[in-house]
Amino acid sequence: MSWYNEWTKLGKENYILSVMSLAMALALTVMSFAFYRLYTNKAVTVTPPSFEREYQVAGDRVSRSYLEQTSAFLADRLLSVSPANARQSFDMILPYLTTDPGLVKIIREELNRQAKVIEETDTYQIFYPMKYMISEQKGTIVVEGALRRIIGNIYKPPEETKRIAFYFIVRNGRFLVTKIEAD
Repeated sequence: MSWYNEWTKLGKENYILSVMSLAMALALTVMSFAFYRLYTNKAVTVTPPSFEREYQVAGDRVSRSYLEQTSAFLADRLLSVSPANARQSFDMILPYLTTDPGLVKIIREELNRQAKVIEETDTYQIFYPMKYMISEQKGTIVVEGALRRIIGNIYKPPEETKRIAFYFIVRNGRFLVTKIEAD
């Protein structure tokens, strides 16, 4: 009868080991899924020197403060220019634009043409953003504000109300402007 006791003891051990193996496999599956979710949906809080408030980027979503501050930065770089800083201002926005090499070349050429016009006409202008109209569903941000301009030694007195629209997408936490329209 001792072999029967040994046999039941081994059966119980086998059952316990099977349950433990199943529990470990289940835990490993849950941990793998959790690591995957953490890796693909990173939430990053950033406060860079040129922004006033912190913002969050998580996967393909961004916070409203990120959209406001980024659009204010882009509008400032595009519209607040002088002959001395036009090229540097335009170079600062290139990382926010599309990553397609063909389009980047066209955009760079257009920005260089704009910088040349600003330098030749001795234009100084400053933009004061006042209103942000954000539509995350459509992927648009419209910044409206006052634009003051001096061309050469001539101040153009009435402030213009200027609107600049940015069409954007967010991919893996990276904000990319696909189109810019100004009126």
